[in-house]
Amino acid sequence: MWYEDLSQCDYFANYFYTIAVGFLENGKSYTKGETANEVVEKIYEFNKTSGMYYRFLGYHQCDFCGFVNIELGATTILLAYKDKIYAFPMLITHYIESHSYLPPAEFIEAVLNYNHEYAMDYLRKIVENKSSRKK
Repeated sequence: MWYEDLSQCDYFANYFYTIAVGFLENGKSYTKGETANEVVEKIYEFNKTSGMYYRFLGYHQCDFCGFVNIELGATTILLAYKDKIYAFPMLITHYIESHSYLPPAEFIEAVLNYNHEYAMDYLRKIVENKSSRKK
């Protein structure tokens, strides 16, 4: 599934507004460059952080080279930072390491400055606010 970087991602539209990062697809252009190892390492840690990841039925393989990793390909991560929620596939690590994908600067800032306690509180408030509007 392709989303342009920093566009609205409708995965969680019933709950909150998310911004897509790293949903790449063969034939669609993306920014290339070098991403610091520290960024990739932090992203790998997100996959182990309770409350940040969502596993979906099935998995996604790399549309560029056919790489398959069931854990990476079946996980979407939510990252709350500065009152925004970024949604990105865990396969982003493969795109960075194997296809020179360079995520947007604001996303890299969010990864490097992530605070789990603040983020979980922010996500709870959004969900509670959305729930209260449905009543």
